[in-house]
Parts: sequence; structure tokens; C-alpha cells
Amino acid sequence: MSSVISIARPRRWDRPFDPDMDEATVDRVGRLAFFKQIDASSFRPPITLPELIRNDARLVALSRGDVIVQQGEYGNSVFLVLEGQARVWSRSDLQTSGRASKSRRDRFSLGSMFKELVNPRAYPEVRDPVVYRATTQNVSLTTSSARDRGLKLTDIQAVIDRGQTVPVGAGQLFGEIAALTRSPRAATVFAETDVELLEIRWQGLRDLRERSSQVKAHVDGVYRNNVLRAQLAETPMFKGLNDTVLDEIAARTSFETHGHSEWWHELAKSQIDTESREVVEHEPVIVAEGAVVEDLLLIAAGFGRITQRFGSGHRTLGVFSKNDVIGLPMLLKQRDTGEAQRLPYALRAVGHVDVVRIPREVVVSQILPNLPSTMERREFTKHAPGAENFNGAGTVLGDGIPGPMNRRRGDSAALQTQGIDQSLFDFFFDNRIVNGTATMLINTDRCVGCDECVRACALAHESNPRFVRHGIEHGPLMVANACMHCVDPVCLIGCPTGAIQRDAKDGFIAIDDVLCIGCGTCANSCPYENIRLVEIRSEDGKFIIDESTKAPIVKATKCDLCSGRRGGPACQQACPHDALIRIDMRDREKLHRWINR
Repeated sequence: MSSVISIARPRRWDRPFDPDMDEATVDRVGRLAFFKQIDASSFRPPITLPELIRNDARLVALSRGDVIVQQGEYGNSVFLVLEGQARVWSRSDLQTSGRASKSRRDRFSLGSMFKELVNPRAYPEVRDPVVYRATTQNVSLTTSSARDRGLKLTDIQAVIDRGQTVPVGAGQLFGEIAALTRSPRAATVFAETDVELLEIRWQGLRDLRERSSQVKAHVDGVYRNNVLRAQLAETPMFKGLNDTVLDEIAARTSFETHGHSEWWHELAKSQIDTESREVVEHEPVIVAEGAVVEDLLLIAAGFGRITQRFGSGHRTLGVFSKNDVIGLPMLLKQRDTGEAQRLPYALRAVGHVDVVRIPREVVVSQILPNLPSTMERREFTKHAPGAENFNGAGTVLGDGIPGPMNRRRGDSAALQTQGIDQSLFDFFFDNRIVNGTATMLINTDRCVGCDECVRACALAHESNPRFVRHGIEHGPLMVANACMHCVDPVCLIGCPTGAIQRDAKDGFIAIDDVLCIGCGTCANSCPYENIRLVEIRSEDGKFIIDESTKAPIVKATKCDLCSGRRGGPACQQACPHDALIRIDMRDREKLHRWINR
């Protein structure tokens, strides 16, 4: 009896976005003005323009009031309006009706858990080979998007009448930036009339942008003209400004990028074992220490560190990220005294950082006179260490020693004052652990090596543990090799099929096993080595191999935060000595409490 099962090796477009996309529809879409502007000769087989439309796009028909995307959810696709009209609203208080949003953890099956407990699988990484042969089956990760949940706007006309929306008509795109940057949707979009949309997976949009200068110019223009305006509107200190003032500010600001979008290749892996001083010196400088403050800076995307010269090197003082504002207290002091003010610290990009630069004249003429009445001028002129916090989201960094902020709790206290050692802080930054929203930390002084965490993970994943109790260490603290579900999940960038993606609502990163073709791009991209390629077997232990090359079929696996399991990650629950935690590294208060128990 054969010890293997042969199947065709999975390929990118085995599972098209819409299995019912026929030649007539592809031809119709290809004649749209958006696609007619694209030079089809810039595409080469097998990725031709018609094939991209056929496999990476699908038609979506919605009714008046249907919510297409919701502000704050993560985006994996872009939309082109074919017929009808949609509306973009950047406010977050939409009143909707629809199916209740169910957490994936609420769908946990106690029966399946009990079955695995009493009758565990005899072999690791078991799969059903029949599933991989069903090439016409449209299998994709459930994203819990607003459209999936059937959300509907309850009072659409009242929203439109308030004049706070922007129409999106036939031939226009929306959703490009969230899809390409792996970031939350900046606005809610709903159908003003019955609409027909072409939804394009971000992999398809990526290929269109890379191969077409027209599409690239369009997307870059959208970022400059639309996203910048939305960024200003959602920044806490600009909340009280009317649309006219915001438009004036946007028109006079400049946009700049620091660092690299593929930072994990150029920095993280190559410097993971180097001295902290060397890592800091290789990070792109956004503003140098001692530079004269001439503009107000708004962090539009990304995150970085705030450093100050110390001895022969630099020490890390704090963190900055999206919506943080730099330079306002110093600009105020310069206006009042007439003396040039210098920044007492440097801003350095950790990876890729987008910055909006607002000229001083605009700050004086447009921002200060229009600040919300609840924000008193004295809040900006304090020179004590720390940063002034606005409404729990976004920080104005002062001219003293700034500190990182807790996004969810509004905590702007300096990290050092929270009792976290400077060298530990540098360790988190140098190794980019600050990127994690569900980092696995293990206190090796408490850990006795019982492996209950590993067994619990295996039990929750059909005998296949999804992490390794091993990793980089600092003193008694270990960062285990488990997916951190990053703020900037670079593993998503190169995936050709969209098998690895971020859940729209919950934000965790998961892999659709059927869509995965085992190319290893995500594993190679992960700077933390938290994704593995595994050889798969059938239920009776036979290895599944490529029918043409006879090589093993492999799949990417990683921690999925026990998606579908009530109560959250099994590893943390199983630890009998409270030695393990899954933590959002942005939650400084919780991190401090756990480290200093």
C-alpha cells in the first residue's frame, strides 16, 4: 500500500475570488474606463490583465443603505463603483442595523475540543486531500466585514442632509489605502442608491499598481488628496475644526515618507543580534536632535522611537505613532518669545513612517484660533517632562522628555516612570517586539518547563502546536516564537493568494489553509521567525505529495490566537505558574504590572 497521496500542487488562482466570473463579465469589466487606461502589454503570463480580473475580482450588488465598509475595520480589498452611487462618511457614529457581530471565539465547539481530548490525532498536521482537489470551490477566510454582517444604515437621508458625506460615483475607486497598507478603514462607506461594485482583492490591486504607472499615480494621488484630509479630521486636536479650515490646512501641508515599507528585510533580520547603539544609528532620522522647530509634524502612519544623545550613543526615551503631534509647544514658545526653539530629542523611524508637515504660518493662522474651547492654551505651554494627552487618542509631544502613550487607556506617562528598565525598553525596540498586539512573553524565573502551554496549544489545534517555547531573552524575560499579530503585519505583503490576512473586525492574523500554496513568502517575510512550513498528511498518516514532482506538499502554519476557542489563547490559560502572557505591547500599564508582579 502506498505511503503517500499525490495531488496537484496548489497554485495562486486555484480559488478565484468569484468562481462564477465568466468570459463575458471579464470582457465587460476590461472595457471599463479604469481598465482601458492600463497598458495590458505591461502584464506577462500567467499574470495577464484578463486573468487578474477573472481571478482577483468579483461583482457585488448592494441595496440603498447597505454598509459596504465600516470605519475602523481592517481592509483586504478595494472597490470600483460600476453603477449607482455610494457615500463616504469619516465620522464613527453611524447608526446601523443588521446581524449581530459574533466573535470567532464565540463559535467554539465544546464537542470538537472534547473529541480531541479523548481521541487525539495519531499524526501531526493532518489534512483532507479532497479539499485541495476542489479547485472550483470558493474558499476564503471569513473576515467579519460590515458587508458580511449585513449592516444597514438606519437613517440614510439624515446623514446625507447633514452634509458630512462625499459621493463616490461610477468609475471611482475607494478603499485603496487600507487594502495596500494593512490598516483600518479611515471611513465608513454606504450605498446611497442600489449599487453594483467590482471588488478587487488587494493582491490584484498590488499587481495593478506595480505594473501600471497610471494606477500607481492614481493611488498615490488618493493618499495625498483624500487620506490626508481624513487623517486631519480624525486627529484629536483638530476635532473642533470645520471642513473649510481642514481643507485649507490640507492644501498647505506637505506629505513625506521615512524608512522603508519592506523594513523587515533591510533592518530587522540583519540587525536582530547587534548592539542597541548600532540598531538606533541605522534607523532613519525624521527630525534630528537639536533641529530648529519650523513646522508642526503629524504622524500619519507607522511608529518609531524618540531618542536622545547619551554618552557615546543614544538612549530611547519614548514611542511615537499614528496621530501623535510634534512641535506645538515649541512653536508657541517661539511665537511668544521670538526665539528659535530646538527639538531636545530626535525622531527615528522604526520601519516605515508617514509624516504630515504643517507649516508654522498655518499653525498660527488656522489651528490656534480654532482650537476647541475645552483645550486651554496653558495645556500646550507646560515644559514639564511628558506629553499632553487629548481625549485618550493622540499625543502632543512637548519640549521636555516625552514618553510613550497607551493608546487604549490614554496613558502618556514615560515608560521609565512605570518601572520598566531602560535596557528592557531598548530590547523591545531593537528587536521590534513593540510591533506585537498579542506578543507571548514568558517569565523564565516562574516557568518550570512543564510544557502545559504547548500541550494546551496542541489540544486546541488537533495535535498541532502553533508555537515554540523558545525565543530571544532579556534577563528572565523570553519572547517566545509565537505569532505576535503585529500592528504592521509584513507577512501579508507578499502572499500571492491572500491566504494570510487580517480579520476585518478582530484584527488578528490568520491563514486560510486551503488558499495557502506553501510558497513560504509569509515565513520568509516574518522578521520574528514565527511562521513555519510543515509537511501535511492524510488522516491515516500518508504524506501528501506533488503528483508531478513527488515533493511534499507544505503549508504555512502559525499561532491563530486559538480562533474559535471560548476564553482566548489556550497557552496562557493552561500555565499553572502564571509565567506566560499574551499582551498588546501598546498597553504599557498592563505590561508594567505583569513585569513587576
